[in-house]
Amino acid sequence: MIEIVVASVALCAVLAVLIFFLTIRNSRRVEELLMREKVLQAEMEMLSHASRMTSEFYQNMSHDFKTPLTVISTSIHNAADLVALEGMSQADMVEIKTSLYGAQSEVMRLARLVGGAAQLAFLYDGKQEFKPLDIVQLLDEMARNYKVLFERSGNTLTVNAAKDLPMVQANADMLTHVIANLLSNANRHTKNGNVSMEVAVQDEVVVVTIKDSGIGIAPNLIERVFERGVTTRRHTGGAGLGLSICKKIIEEAHGGKIWAESVQGEGTSIKFTLKCFR
Repeated sequence: MIEIVVASVALCAVLAVLIFFLTIRNSRRVEELLMREKVLQAEMEMLSHASRMTSEFYQNMSHDFKTPLTVISTSIHNAADLVALEGMSQADMVEIKTSLYGAQSEVMRLARLVGGAAQLAFLYDGKQEFKPLDIVQLLDEMARNYKVLFERSGNTLTVNAAKDLPMVQANADMLTHVIANLLSNANRHTKNGNVSMEVAVQDEVVVVTIKDSGIGIAPNLIERVFERGVTTRRHTGGAGLGLSICKKIIEEAHGGKIWAESVQGEGTSIKFTLKCFR
């Protein structure tokens, strides 16, 4: 009888040990399955993020091609119109050269966009080169290049800069993107008016203002104009990308700030800050 009891106890002990090890094994398998599920979920999220980034990249590329192509087309048309005139004056010759030089500058900018799979890669790779930059010189150059485009809309374009401005720490190509977008918007929404590019120093940062006398922005949109996909005016064909690109360049890449001020029917000012070169 005792032997039977001992055998039963031993059998129970063996079964308990087997159950224990099976429980541990199953627990480990459950943990492995949960870990694999987490890894797969993380990979799916990464792929989804990469897909969104790729889509956004190409949308940005498409958007930023439009402005230089418009400037090129307008400059060349202006030069062609002047060439067709009889008795061309010296002033006409100067204007032809200015138009063609402006077109050439935009062609080179477009080439830089295409050549690096584009400069818009700066929004993602974080490998941009920042150097001391004369912001007034950059604005003067863009004013010359965009002069004809603005005249076609009956607009004037001026640069107003404070004296003895410091250099800024920036990437010239990125800022060209920003200013080109802002000028394009200002010209598109202003007719027979004025657009100015103003530069000043406030609280140890350089403040750049692109100001127009156009139709303005509706009060309910002023806080959302930098959101991706938000267009500030109807029937313009815009995709709502330009200002969101500007925000990324100024705030994420340059560590500055960008904002809008507007009175509907009277005009809009887009302002952004840049760090002074130390």
